[in-house]
Amino acid sequence: LALSSSTDSTTVNRLTGTLNLSADTLQTNLEGTFFGTTVSLHLAQLSGNAVSGNIALGAASAATLESLSPLWGHFVAADGRDFKIAFTIGTLKLSETGKLTALNDVSADLTRSAGIVNLTRGQAAFLNGAVQLAGILTPDGIWRINSTLKGADAQNAFAVPAPIAGRMDGTFDLEGTITVAEAKGKVRLTEGTLLGIDLEKARQILINEAPETLPPELVAKTARTRLSELTADIALTKTSESEHFIKISGKALAPRVGSAELPWIAEFAGEASHSQMTIDIKATLAAEGKTPELMLPVQVIFKTGSAPQWIINWFAAAQPAAAAHA
Repeated sequence: LALSSSTDSTTVNRLTGTLNLSADTLQTNLEGTFFGTTVSLHLAQLSGNAVSGNIALGAASAATLESLSPLWGHFVAADGRDFKIAFTIGTLKLSETGKLTALNDVSADLTRSAGIVNLTRGQAAFLNGAVQLAGILTPDGIWRINSTLKGADAQNAFAVPAPIAGRMDGTFDLEGTITVAEAKGKVRLTEGTLLGIDLEKARQILINEAPETLPPELVAKTARTRLSELTADIALTKTSESEHFIKISGKALAPRVGSAELPWIAEFAGEASHSQMTIDIKATLAAEGKTPELMLPVQVIFKTGSAPQWIINWFAAAQPAAAAHA
């Protein structure tokens, strides 16, 4: 079954297999390539005009899914036809760049009843963790998905030297058409590490010396800041057909030592486009001895293809610390 005359390997559609048609049933067993994606179709039309079966894709991108949307829309909108289909996708890429937009070993059940399509038992591998999915597709083409993330590797989310390490859990709510339009979620990272900055050492230096200039070791490649917990709210909005904009805000806590006050607490907020993310951090360093509570402003900038850049406004904390020493 050649569905296109194109010789372009990314668009050629060629399926081979069997179609068995009887008076009241239709069975389809096809394998091949569909819009450049390996596909296996095993479907059967049952009594009562219902469809059941399995669809398996080797890999799929957002462009592939968009190309399939007219066919999918016709199938979903078919009046009076209910279905139950189990599907698997080896790798689903929502963008050609970035590990944050790729899901592996995707599987779920799709059922249609009275014009409503439900996604149940959805699961996938993401950043060496696990995602569970559930969703709905309405007759007007709007879909909504709720997801839960467990045990993802935060450091693995970055193609360049990462600014953070640790395991994260989270929940996300998404809504859109073929491509993501809006999303919001919460993530929580425990027993993590900030990479490339040392807030605890910064506090100790300010307590003991308070030099006028920033000690370079505080933002060296080997600098580390241990976290007991980091929580963040994330919101994604679509600004154009191909651009998305991300806002993030949250809080990070230092590890607690006995019953003492936390050495530092950091609140942060930032924005990101496809090429750059900037996060502003306000670190509150706990008082000790003659040194009062100090505010240490920090900024971290990520650019595509570059290591994160940590910028500390050292003067803002060093001046009141030096005054306390005097």
